[in-house]
Amino acid sequence: MKDRKGLTLEQVKRDLDKIPGMAASIEEERANLRVAQMIKEARTSANLTQAALAAKLDVEQSRISQLESGKGSYGPSVVLLDRVAKACGGLLHLSFEKRR
Repeated sequence: MKDRKGLTLEQVKRDLDKIPGMAASIEEERANLRVAQMIKEARTSANLTQAALAAKLDVEQSRISQLESGKGSYGPSVVLLDRVAKACGGLLHLSFEKRR
C-alpha cells in the first residue's frame, strides 16, 4: 500500500525504526490507547455517558474525554483506574506477565 509520496507502510515502519527511541515511544502510545479503549468499554458497558461517569468520579467531563482518547498532559493513575472500574460496577485487575 503506497501513500501519495510513494512510500509503502513497510518503508515508513523501517524508517521509524531507525529513529532512536521511536520503538519505545510507539509502544508507550499503544499502551495508552489500550487503556483508553478499556475505559470507554467499561463506561459504555455500564450504560454511562461521559458526563455521568465524570459526576461519579467528581471530575470534569473533559477529563473523561481525555482518558478515552489517550490524550492529555498526563495519563490515568492506578487509583483513577480503580475509581473508574468501581464507578462502572467493576473491579480493576492488574498483572505483569513475561513477554513471549
